Amino acid sequence: MARQERPLRDFALLLYGAGLGFLTNLATNSADGWSPPFTLIRDHSEYLIGAGVIVPAAYYAWRQRQLRTAHEWDASRQGNPYPGLQSFGPGHERVFFGRDRAVRELHERLEVPGGAPEDRFLLVAGPSGSGKSSLVNAGLAGLLRRRNWWLSDPVAPGRDPFGALVHVFQGELPKAEGDALVRDLRVEAQRALERLWRTDEPRSTHPEVLNALLGEAVRLNRPAVLLLDQFEELVTQVDARTRQEFMALLHAALADHRRLHVVATMRAEFIGVFLPEPSGELLRDPYVVTRLNRAELRQIITGPARKAGVEIEPEAVAAMVDDATEAGADVLPLLAYLLHNLYEDYGGDGRITLQEYVESGRVAEAISSTAGKVLARLSRQYGEAQVMRTLLRFVSFAAHTDEPTRNSVRLDDLDDEEKHVVEEFLEARLLVDDSDGHRDLAHEALLRQWEPLRDCLDQQRPLLRKRTTFQQRAREWDQSGRRGDLLLPESQVDEAVEVTAAVECSALLREFCAASVESRRKARRIRAISAAQQADLVKAANPQLALAVAREIAELSPGEVTAAALWARLRDPLVWSVRRHADSVIAARWDDDGRLWAVDGAGVLMVHDIEQEQPVQVRRLPAKGNLFVAEWSSGSELIFGDGEGLKCWDLVNDVVEVVDRRGSVRHPLARSSDGWLAYDRAGQMVVRAPGETIPSALASSEVVGHAEWAPTGLLATGDDNGVVRVWNPESGETTVVHEHVSGVNSLSWSKAGLLVSADDHVVRVWDSATGETEVLRGWENTVLGATWMSREQLVIGVAASGVSSRIDVWNSRTKALRTLRYCSERVSEVFPAPGENLLVCMNSGSVELVRTDLGHHAEHRQGAAAAGGSARGTALLTVGTDGKLWRTDAGGSERLGRDAHSGTADLLAWSADGRLASARSDFQGYSEVRVWDRHRATTSLVHCGTDAITDIAWSPDGLLAWGGYDEVHVWDSQRGESRIVLEFSGRVEALEWSSTSRLAVGLSSGGLKTWDPASGAARVLQKDDNPLREIGTLAWSAAGELATGDYSGAVRVWDLESGESTLLAVHTDAVQAVAWSSDGLLASGGDQTVRLCDPKDGQSRVVDQQEEELTALAWSIDGVLASGWRGGSLRILEPGASESRLVHEHSYAVESIAWSRAGQLASSSGLRRDRVLIWDPDVSATHRPNPDNGTARLAWSPDDELTTSDLDSRIRLWSKDLRRSRAIRQHDGPVDVVAVSSTGLIASSGPDGNLRVWDGRTGDSRVISADEADVSALVWDSGDRLAVARGDRGVALWDSKSGEFADLTARTARVSTMAWSASGVLAMGGDDFVVRLWEPGSGQIRELRRHTAVVRALVWSDEDRLISAGEDGLLIWDVPGERVLVIGDAVEVEHLVRMPGQALASADDQGRIRLWDPESGHVIATFQAHEGKITVLSWREDGLLMSAGQDRRVVTWNFDTDIEALLREADERGVRRLTDQERVRFGLA
Repeated sequence: MARQERPLRDFALLLYGAGLGFLTNLATNSADGWSPPFTLIRDHSEYLIGAGVIVPAAYYAWRQRQLRTAHEWDASRQGNPYPGLQSFGPGHERVFFGRDRAVRELHERLEVPGGAPEDRFLLVAGPSGSGKSSLVNAGLAGLLRRRNWWLSDPVAPGRDPFGALVHVFQGELPKAEGDALVRDLRVEAQRALERLWRTDEPRSTHPEVLNALLGEAVRLNRPAVLLLDQFEELVTQVDARTRQEFMALLHAALADHRRLHVVATMRAEFIGVFLPEPSGELLRDPYVVTRLNRAELRQIITGPARKAGVEIEPEAVAAMVDDATEAGADVLPLLAYLLHNLYEDYGGDGRITLQEYVESGRVAEAISSTAGKVLARLSRQYGEAQVMRTLLRFVSFAAHTDEPTRNSVRLDDLDDEEKHVVEEFLEARLLVDDSDGHRDLAHEALLRQWEPLRDCLDQQRPLLRKRTTFQQRAREWDQSGRRGDLLLPESQVDEAVEVTAAVECSALLREFCAASVESRRKARRIRAISAAQQADLVKAANPQLALAVAREIAELSPGEVTAAALWARLRDPLVWSVRRHADSVIAARWDDDGRLWAVDGAGVLMVHDIEQEQPVQVRRLPAKGNLFVAEWSSGSELIFGDGEGLKCWDLVNDVVEVVDRRGSVRHPLARSSDGWLAYDRAGQMVVRAPGETIPSALASSEVVGHAEWAPTGLLATGDDNGVVRVWNPESGETTVVHEHVSGVNSLSWSKAGLLVSADDHVVRVWDSATGETEVLRGWENTVLGATWMSREQLVIGVAASGVSSRIDVWNSRTKALRTLRYCSERVSEVFPAPGENLLVCMNSGSVELVRTDLGHHAEHRQGAAAAGGSARGTALLTVGTDGKLWRTDAGGSERLGRDAHSGTADLLAWSADGRLASARSDFQGYSEVRVWDRHRATTSLVHCGTDAITDIAWSPDGLLAWGGYDEVHVWDSQRGESRIVLEFSGRVEALEWSSTSRLAVGLSSGGLKTWDPASGAARVLQKDDNPLREIGTLAWSAAGELATGDYSGAVRVWDLESGESTLLAVHTDAVQAVAWSSDGLLASGGDQTVRLCDPKDGQSRVVDQQEEELTALAWSIDGVLASGWRGGSLRILEPGASESRLVHEHSYAVESIAWSRAGQLASSSGLRRDRVLIWDPDVSATHRPNPDNGTARLAWSPDDELTTSDLDSRIRLWSKDLRRSRAIRQHDGPVDVVAVSSTGLIASSGPDGNLRVWDGRTGDSRVISADEADVSALVWDSGDRLAVARGDRGVALWDSKSGEFADLTARTARVSTMAWSASGVLAMGGDDFVVRLWEPGSGQIRELRRHTAVVRALVWSDEDRLISAGEDGLLIWDVPGERVLVIGDAVEVEHLVRMPGQALASADDQGRIRLWDPESGHVIATFQAHEGKITVLSWREDGLLMSAGQDRRVVTWNFDTDIEALLREADERGVRRLTDQERVRFGLA
């Protein structure tokens, strides 16, 4: 501060200046006319002027010399003798006054020689502001130095007490050396503490560590003192464990070195913290600093000033003493701060007056007035609140006291505004700095004496206390190397976050809180993922519990993954299930309270509340013997049938009334709304009118399996022959409305009067108003039944491959069919439930309640199953098993372009007029029949479907027939129309036209039927009710005789007039082929023999026998019998020969043989490496036509042209000399692999060998390579370059711009999947379980080995992290480190897709989609998405998931990760909370 001018001094200087000026004027002016005195002065003016300059200068020099010699404190060199709010230190010994008595007492306590460690530990205690530090560091230390004691510099424990000890004893060490010594010291401290806990023995077992620390302090032969200042920092700055270890170390040092003393200063209120601890005895006898008396106050006021040569007026001293006496506990810091400022402002001229003391604010206002001025100045710039928030950073609280303490703050923790505030208070000497870059309060008195800060502190006291606690935890965490186990427990994290938001905190505390928040997030996430896993496992048994768990984890750990788990549970149609029944439920009703009353086949009635796991009531039906059927008649009455008859049970009164005792009553049992009963009594269907006691019999020649009353009063019945009849009670008339090809398995009436009936493969819907029938077909598996759940919604149960059954829903108005749910068990019954829900009952007794208004997907059905593809935009681009490009979006599926891959024909047949029919089927549910007209050179698609085609044949008059799973189609070449002519239960094994155009069909179910196209009539020769008599082959003779061979080995010839058959031969195994010769002999082959039968005499004999099974037979026009065998032999039996002879040995089983009219025999094994063989009897030689392709099927045209369906997907017509061929592209074919680029290019490769690239906008394509028959994987990079994995022949790269191929890798194990990283690294998964990485710069290959099965899928999550998966589960790799980070769940993965912000999704061969946590590799949700293999799985750009499979369904999953919206939906649906026990069970407590 600028020094004030004094009036007296100013006046003296004025007089001195005026006199000197007067003398100067006299000396320089003329003396004429002057009076004698002035003349005398003028004559001696030079001497007077010299004296006026020299004398004051000499006086000043003498004065300064006097000050330097008479006083011991040079302020110009040593600074202010009053340290202000800081304590007196070692440099202030000569200006430390007022504590002579205390210094002597302390010295006396230290003079005790030797003694126990507690005798040499001197604790100087007192309240804050009592002068403890000054007493020890200036008073006692000065005396000890004069007595030749060794003293350390005063050291405060701070946040690293061990580091502070090393620094004070060893000085600045190299970092590595210092860190090592601190570590050793901590280890020794831990040992010392353990010894004290165990034995109370403080001595060190490793004294070398302490000796290295203490150094010369213990080597010199003189007493040594360790000075520890602010010892309370062991409470306020470090944790209890560190404090106890530090005390144990001091205890050990004192025990080991008897000349070592420790003097510590500490606020008295902290003593109680130490006493219960192992080294608490060291503090048992503290020296308490007392309050100063008036004489001592006078000494500390005047002593330093006198030493510095400054006088304080007695009046000012008296005023100061009076004010200090009344100032209270903070008298010393207040007085020290006042005297420091007075000396700075007024001590320069050697005197301090009373007036100057008063103007400085006196003792009471010494601090607050200065602080107030700084606050006022800063508030104009930042606001008072901001200034106070900054100052509160310098405050902490110990857990054991209500008084605030200082908290040092790193300058680096402050922002620019805070730094400015701190600098202003630093300049005002209210804050201090140190060499380590910390700032601190000059004294805690500022906290008590300055009212604005005190008031603010009182308001924020709870938060500041918490901040101190958390700050101490943060330091412990930081000092331990930031160990995760020292972070805050989850219960305290929110509190810590609240503190950091409410008050200013250090960077360390913010980092600690952030780390604790992240640790809690991870811990909660781990628990949430684990709970999601468990919920996924229990969802089928307890869907309500699984949903409650999903809601809980979404709240516990909000994020994309937990949102995905909640979405999966909310969208699951299954809302309740129970597995308490021992048999399937046969009758069910719902009461007004929403409870389910269910009766099972074991005769047990259970009442279920869907909010509870256990049934609320269990009763056994009063049935005699077996319970066969039951039906609810009202809310309290149950009608049931047992071995005695039909009974009615009144549940309220528990009374049973016998309704009909004339025989046992079995299924069916139906009751109309007006009281009519229909039931099976002793095998006879009867009806009983309301009020009647004697029922009437219904006429029926077959066993009625199902009966159902319509709302209008009509009775529908379905029998085991497939006939559905409707009986009108009013007229008594019966009408046949349906004729199924097999027994009826269900009947159901809708409220709109629609009657649905179902057999194993077809569902028929009859409109009672119009009499029209609609037929639903196309299911590949058995239809289990159909039930109306509303006026328009029809529920159809279907057996499903991979799972036991599925539930489809058909809308009678829109004709849309969708899959509602897959069930893990076989469905037995479906009952409507409240709210248009369904009660689904299983054969095992399980019951499920399914919501029909919930759908987590929209679906479309393509004409063929998708072989591969990916989403682009909001559409899915796929190439199907039909070889075509398809685009599916919200509007449906459409074919793009007209190009397609080629397929291999499985069947060939020539018509008499030169039309070639061919059929292709594949296991992925696509089939087609095409006809090529050689005269017009045109091809017609006559059939396209999903069922496999097993046989195909032309009639003499140009009708084409083909058979599939349960029906036979006939195409009229003249009309160009096809129709179904036969339906049945079973697969067509063989069909053949007679010379009179009668069609015979043999079935896998043992059935044999004929069809006459002229009349359209079908005739059953053998019922399809005996699979052991499966007819695998049949043939017509030229005379119209029909021969069949069946599974049991029987060969029969049928009389079409009578329908009777004659058994001609019996093989020991299934008959594989029968064939008629032109002269009426019948050849049959089965087991390992060929038999020749003559129907005229009924005799049969074995004409050939080999040690292999027969596969094919064919007669030539000349009567030569050719046979093909499983081992590859082709043999002929010539007329008159006693045995057959070998013509050729194929490399594999002979699949197809055929004679030309000219007598040439063609044969093929169907292998790609085994070409067709032609045997010419004229030269008795064989030869093979080119090219070198295997042949799947062969036939001869009417013009004797060899026709082959080759495995390169071409049909070839060969010239007579078999040297030239004409290729026909007849069929669209399947593809093996598909890849879609980011720009919409699609690459596909199939068995036809063509590698094709499509334009995703137009559907146009081009073949970029025509010899790629073994492509195993394709993938595009971001630059539209295509990587092509050629089986085990390595990987090539095709550039779409240049059209050129370049080899990337040499031969390697077969590559099954590939993925590009953003930087161009190509990951390849192999069949040898290895993941290989191709580096774009060097071309080098790195290998990642950990899988134990084929790698099926690869996804890059980022540049350094790769996810691989296969049959052995999922792995997450650190690519740079070539190590596995995460071993995920060991479940099968076929496809794997990831999208930022979404869960990781996978698909398998069983139709399941799984959602994964990409961090832990755990499955969080599983749902059945398709029946059979999923071939496509892809995220759309709008975050929806699309899938396609072999079931031809393309499904868009309405994926939603808006967790707030999902939680709101859960609340609206009333999803319950978990109980405490359930939280413990799922690890969420």
